[in-house]
Amino acid sequence: MGRVHRTFTQIVIRLTGTRLGQRLFARLAHVLDGFIFRISGGRKTLSVLLTGLPIAVLTTTGAKSGLLRHTPVLLTMDGDASILISTNWGQNKLPGWHYNLSANPRADLELNGHKRTYLARKTDGAEREKYWGLAVRQYPGYETYKSRIEGREIGVWALEPVENSPQSTQREL
Repeated sequence: MGRVHRTFTQIVIRLTGTRLGQRLFARLAHVLDGFIFRISGGRKTLSVLLTGLPIAVLTTTGAKSGLLRHTPVLLTMDGDASILISTNWGQNKLPGWHYNLSANPRADLELNGHKRTYLARKTDGAEREKYWGLAVRQYPGYETYKSRIEGREIGVWALEPVENSPQSTQREL
């Protein structure tokens, strides 16, 4: 990555932590990410192109509707576990995928054109703190979001691969 691209990426990442960036990206990022994801054959999202951060598409089953829901999410890895943080861009309302995983913890993650099935669980205690620390090191904007969120704890989720899933035979994420 060239110096100009690195500088641009750092500016975009800082912008997402601001109130203006939060409002803008909370409303537009998932739409634009989904579009780029589809036309790239599941290999890229706009967020990946702008920030270089690992963005995966999470497929959950709707808690109320039972329909499949596809959501671009920032992914933090710890060994085989995929970590998701439910900040919802620093908004007080939880993201929809948080409710969906609570109701049905089986989900798929697709990254770089490879899909794998996982079982999700909300973490707590020392495990939660460990994963929160990893996520903040990857994306410092989480700390800014935490300072804005009132009245709820930010969910920290660990998704562990389901070894016998059809997707688990594909290359790992």
